[in-house]
Amino acid sequence: MGPNRLKMIKQFVEKGGGFVMAGGYVCYQGFQGKGNYHGSEIEEILPVHIKDRDDRVESPEGVRPRITNPSHELLSGIPSGDWPRFLGYNQLVAKDESTVLSEIKESDPFIAIWEFGSGRTMAFASDLAPHWGTDFVTWDYYDDFWRQSVRWLADRS
Repeated sequence: MGPNRLKMIKQFVEKGGGFVMAGGYVCYQGFQGKGNYHGSEIEEILPVHIKDRDDRVESPEGVRPRITNPSHELLSGIPSGDWPRFLGYNQLVAKDESTVLSEIKESDPFIAIWEFGSGRTMAFASDLAPHWGTDFVTWDYYDDFWRQSVRWLADRS
């Protein structure tokens, strides 16, 4: 027992902090709903709705995100047509006020951002490490992408 850390994260963002949630087997709702962030303060601050069930989409053949907003500063200098394949992702639903930077298929947001209170948050729908992100972690632009993401989330150019 102790303080509600989810409420503390929400307060941090409302006061100007940055927050990113990356996907994976037990992120968002995840395997058998074990992530369990649907209906939580984390879902409130994210630019996406989290499903109320296991939201994993396994793609053994690999899927490539399609960049929908290549001019956004978070993607500056990163080729929009040269993204690596991912072995899976968490299926999310973009909130109306969010900005979707990339998606899988026709409507599954892969990277979505927005401002919440005085802060900023980002939903990244796949692994940022090996398993679903096996090709991603060796991608030439991996470091640039995360460096620019953190700068944007911290509201620093």
